[in-house]
Amino acid sequence: MSKNGAEIEEFYNLLSIKPLPTGAIALWHALNFLQTRYQTEWFTAANRTLESFTGLSRQSINDNRNILKQNGLADFKSNGTKASSYKLTMSNNLQVTLQDNLQNTLQNNLQNACTLNKLNYIKLLSLFKFLIKEKGNFENLTEKDRVGIVSTLERLDLFAKDIDTLNVLGEEQKNNYLIIYWCIKELYLSSFKVYLNDIDEQFLKNKYFKTLEMLSIEKIDIETDIQDIVCYFIKTLKREYEVKK
Repeated sequence: MSKNGAEIEEFYNLLSIKPLPTGAIALWHALNFLQTRYQTEWFTAANRTLESFTGLSRQSINDNRNILKQNGLADFKSNGTKASSYKLTMSNNLQVTLQDNLQNTLQNNLQNACTLNKLNYIKLLSLFKFLIKEKGNFENLTEKDRVGIVSTLERLDLFAKDIDTLNVLGEEQKNNYLIIYWCIKELYLSSFKVYLNDIDEQFLKNKYFKTLEMLSIEKIDIETDIQDIVCYFIKTLKREYEVKK
């Protein structure tokens, strides 16, 4: 991936946990384009140029460049009657911004992301045993639910047909699969069920491992990390779907 492509991906990673006004997004893209063109840390951009690129008024440009600066995404300097100077600062400030906003997101919104109550490894394993028909029932799931969830996992090439197959993957990968199974179950039982038809294995895995990265989890602690991973992962997928609608 090119440096510019990586910056755009980082920008949208930030948007996934802290939405910005559409004007700020448009202005960031215009500045990103100009920085790529000039290949310098600082570059000048006339208001007329930014107005043309973004469709914003001069006042909106001023307002939204302040928003970008406040979020650590850009900096600017006025040059009197000449065009202002700009630079993108995301590469320097993104991780700090992500971590700060991630903590707020987790503290304030995680419980609204999914309906969970003391999720633990035993529940994950019980769901798996129900899916492979080693367990007669699980919570309020019906046989139709079981078939639908299994069919989704098989389409995504993620379904282990028995416990031995799952164990062969190793502890860390086994935990990943069990968590993903739970997330698919949650989505299948929600109004976002239709979204499952639009995702593929690679997309799902990319979003999952991005979740671990955002949560700064290098190795899952099966006793303490499950709830946060599941809630944040589901919230990320739901937001993806809402953007695409």
